[in-house]
Amino acid sequence: MSAGSAHAACGDISLALFSWQSAEANAYVDQFILNNGYGCNATTVAGDTVPTVTSMIEKGQPDIAPSVVVTLLGDFYAKGVAEGRVSRIGTGISDGSVSG
Repeated sequence: MSAGSAHAACGDISLALFSWQSAEANAYVDQFILNNGYGCNATTVAGDTVPTVTSMIEKGQPDIAPSVVVTLLGDFYAKGVAEGRVSRIGTGISDGSVSG
C-alpha cells in the first residue's frame, strides 16, 4: 500500500483520553501523529480503563485506547482478544509503569 492510499483510507479515528497524565500525553501524541502524519480525523473521547475497554469489546468504540493496564481487566479482555474484538498494538511506556 502506498502512503497516498494509506492517507486516503484513514478517516475518522476516536482515541480514549484517560484522566492520568501519561495517558493524556500518549493520547495527544497519537492524535497529533494520526492527524498530521496520516491525514486522519483523530478525536479524543473521555474514558477510564474498564468502561473504555468494555465499550471497545462490545461496541467497537473508541478505536484506540493508548494507555491500558491490561492486568486490571481479567478474563473479559482475554476473551475479547481471542474473538478478535480488540488487540494490543504496542507498548506506550517501554521502561514499565507503576499503577496505584
